[in-house]
Amino acid sequence: MLSAPVRSATVTTLRVPFPEPIADATHRLDVMDFIVLELTDDCGGLGFSYALGFDYASDVLAAMVVEAARHSIGTSPAETSIVRSSTCIA
Repeated sequence: MLSAPVRSATVTTLRVPFPEPIADATHRLDVMDFIVLELTDDCGGLGFSYALGFDYASDVLAAMVVEAARHSIGTSPAETSIVRSSTCIA
Protein backbone atom coordinates (compact mmCIF):
# COMPACT_ATOMS: atom_id res chain seq x y z
CA MET A 1 0.00 0.00 0.00
CA LEU A 2 1.27 3.47 -0.87
CA SER A 3 1.57 6.02 1.90
CA ALA A 4 4.19 8.49 0.60
CA PRO A 5 4.79 10.27 -2.70
CA VAL A 6 5.29 7.98 -5.70
CA ARG A 7 8.97 7.52 -6.55
CA SER A 8 8.69 5.25 -9.59
CA ALA A 9 6.14 3.80 -11.95
CA THR A 10 6.59 0.78 -14.19
CA VAL A 11 4.17 -0.37 -16.88
CA THR A 12 4.44 -3.97 -18.09
CA THR A 13 2.38 -5.48 -20.88
CA LEU A 14 1.92 -9.15 -21.59
CA ARG A 15 0.12 -10.52 -24.66
CA VAL A 16 -1.33 -14.01 -24.23
CA PRO A 17 -2.78 -15.82 -27.24
CA PHE A 18 -5.91 -17.90 -26.76
CA PRO A 19 -5.53 -21.60 -27.67
CA GLU A 20 -8.49 -21.04 -29.98
CA PRO A 21 -10.10 -17.73 -30.95
CA ILE A 22 -13.16 -16.55 -29.06
CA ALA A 23 -15.70 -15.29 -31.53
CA ASP A 24 -19.28 -14.19 -31.90
CA ALA A 25 -21.19 -12.58 -34.76
CA THR A 26 -19.34 -9.26 -34.42
CA HIS A 27 -15.91 -9.95 -32.88
CA ARG A 28 -13.03 -12.36 -33.06
CA LEU A 29 -10.53 -12.32 -30.19
CA ASP A 30 -7.19 -14.03 -30.72
CA VAL A 31 -5.27 -12.62 -27.74
CA MET A 32 -5.75 -11.00 -24.35
CA ASP A 33 -3.41 -8.29 -23.15
CA PHE A 34 -2.56 -7.74 -19.51
CA ILE A 35 -1.35 -4.25 -18.61
CA VAL A 36 0.18 -3.94 -15.15
CA LEU A 37 1.05 -0.65 -13.45
CA GLU A 38 3.42 -0.92 -10.49
CA LEU A 39 3.96 2.15 -8.31
CA THR A 40 6.66 2.42 -5.64
CA ASP A 41 6.53 5.18 -3.05
CA ASP A 42 9.37 6.93 -1.24
CA CYS A 43 9.04 4.54 1.73
CA GLY A 44 9.26 1.42 -0.46
CA GLY A 45 5.52 0.71 -0.46
CA LEU A 46 4.11 -0.94 -3.57
CA GLY A 47 0.84 -0.46 -5.37
CA PHE A 48 -0.42 -2.39 -8.38
CA SER A 49 -3.16 -1.87 -10.90
CA TYR A 50 -4.18 -4.28 -13.63
CA ALA A 51 -6.08 -3.73 -16.86
CA LEU A 52 -7.20 -6.22 -19.48
CA GLY A 53 -7.31 -5.43 -23.15
CA PHE A 54 -8.07 -7.29 -26.30
CA ASP A 55 -6.24 -7.22 -29.60
CA TYR A 56 -8.23 -4.33 -31.07
CA ALA A 57 -7.62 -1.65 -28.38
CA SER A 58 -4.75 -2.71 -26.12
CA ASP A 59 -2.16 -0.35 -27.58
CA VAL A 60 -4.37 2.65 -26.80
CA LEU A 61 -5.12 1.37 -23.30
CA ALA A 62 -1.42 0.74 -22.61
CA ALA A 63 -0.55 4.26 -23.81
CA MET A 64 -3.13 5.70 -21.41
CA VAL A 65 -1.69 3.71 -18.50
CA VAL A 66 1.83 4.92 -19.39
CA GLU A 67 0.58 8.52 -19.39
CA ALA A 68 -1.17 8.04 -16.03
CA ALA A 69 2.05 6.54 -14.63
CA ARG A 70 4.02 9.55 -15.82
CA HIS A 71 1.62 11.90 -14.01
CA SER A 72 1.77 9.85 -10.80
CA ILE A 73 5.49 10.44 -10.12
CA GLY A 74 5.85 12.76 -7.13
CA THR A 75 2.19 12.60 -6.10
CA SER A 76 0.95 11.14 -2.84
CA PRO A 77 -2.05 8.77 -2.54
CA ALA A 78 -4.11 11.74 -1.25
CA GLU A 79 -3.52 13.49 -4.59
CA THR A 80 -5.04 10.80 -6.81
CA SER A 81 -7.76 13.18 -8.00
CA ILE A 82 -5.00 15.31 -9.56
CA VAL A 83 -3.77 12.32 -11.55
CA ARG A 84 -7.29 11.37 -12.60
CA SER A 85 -8.26 14.86 -13.72
CA SER A 86 -5.03 15.39 -15.67
CA THR A 87 -5.38 12.16 -17.65
CA CYS A 88 -9.12 12.04 -18.34
CA ILE A 89 -10.40 12.46 -21.86
CA ALA A 90 -13.43 14.73 -22.05
